[in-house]
Amino acid sequence: RDLPQLNRSGDLGREIASLRLDGRQAAVLVEALPLPQLRRAYVLLGCIAHSLANANKAAWERVGPARTTPPASCGEAAAGPVRLPSAIAMPWSTACRRLGLPEVLTSTGLDLWNHSTCGRRSGGKRLSARDFAPLVSMSGTKAEVGFHAVPFGVQLALAPLLREMLAVPSLVRRRGWPGGWSRLVALCERLTGALTDVVDLLGEIEQMVEPDIFYDVYRPLLGGWDEVGLELEGVPPNEEQPPEKAADVAASPSTSPSLSTAVAASRGLWRVVHHKGPSAGQTAILMLVDAVLGVHHGPLGCSFRREMRDKYLPRQHAKLLASIEAELEKWGSLHEAAADVHAPVALVSAHNAAVDALIAMRKRHMRVASNYLRKTSTGTGGSDFRTLLGENVAATRRTRIGGGNGRHHEE
Repeated sequence: RDLPQLNRSGDLGREIASLRLDGRQAAVLVEALPLPQLRRAYVLLGCIAHSLANANKAAWERVGPARTTPPASCGEAAAGPVRLPSAIAMPWSTACRRLGLPEVLTSTGLDLWNHSTCGRRSGGKRLSARDFAPLVSMSGTKAEVGFHAVPFGVQLALAPLLREMLAVPSLVRRRGWPGGWSRLVALCERLTGALTDVVDLLGEIEQMVEPDIFYDVYRPLLGGWDEVGLELEGVPPNEEQPPEKAADVAASPSTSPSLSTAVAASRGLWRVVHHKGPSAGQTAILMLVDAVLGVHHGPLGCSFRREMRDKYLPRQHAKLLASIEAELEKWGSLHEAAADVHAPVALVSAHNAAVDALIAMRKRHMRVASNYLRKTSTGTGGSDFRTLLGENVAATRRTRIGGGNGRHHEE
């Protein structure tokens, strides 16, 4: 039975319990997975975890018959954290630890690691957002597909520039060398083109995602547990202790093999985590665009960006981003190069055009978010998105050389 149907019927918890899965053995298997399968395990187990925790919050009657049986999902004390059964918690925690991710679904997992394009392209056709087909779905809705297809397309538009953006510190340092200025101009022009494509792509989201279905059915499934917490049954509180060893702890003479769930939790045997749900702010390549263009965010934007980078990006992505940011701090960004008194007019113009395209992207994103989240003030990642996105637009506008509003698409 597929996950969306189990979520709609409320039978997912019972289905998992009936399988009598051994969480410790599953964790051992996940420990040995190669990277592609490890990423898929993270997504699959994460979707199950979010479904167990959140399926009862979705308005399933909007997309089919309402559930006929009470949901059997995670345990939950009156005012305590939601409890994830060990059969899911232990292997998922192992996958998260290996990837350097928190125990919650992230944008990287859902937008980049949860798609299949087999049979969707022919004749060398370029991959696009329309090719996105999720491997795992929680709701079975078109809104879910479109919600991740658009950021998937954003990544596709910007990915060809990744190597050049990572080389910006070196290019800026050598800007006075023969051909140095022209390479910076060319990169700014390519960034403008890619960001313009992103603006156009964001304009397609209304055709791909029905607002009410997204808000009432799919959005609740994405919710994190930053407030109530998620208790990982079988996973020890000690970060250094592998989850697959937790069962040994729970069954030791000092605790007794028949120790109840409530008693085990009260003794602190199992880990409780508090994490926000996925957010567009977790898109590493957009963080990189900001960094190479020299965008300096305000207090709210800086705090949010640092939290997303350090806590919600895969370990290797976060390390690479931190490394390039340190290099940019040392040698300068495209903004510093364009502000150089020796910079050619062409670079100033190209840099400002790229910044204008980024402003247009941010204004389009704010409009889209306001439309899809009009009933709330918080985004899927738990932020006050209107204030945050407004501050980001203002910070980006300040990046223009010579000031001014520039000419961009969203005025």
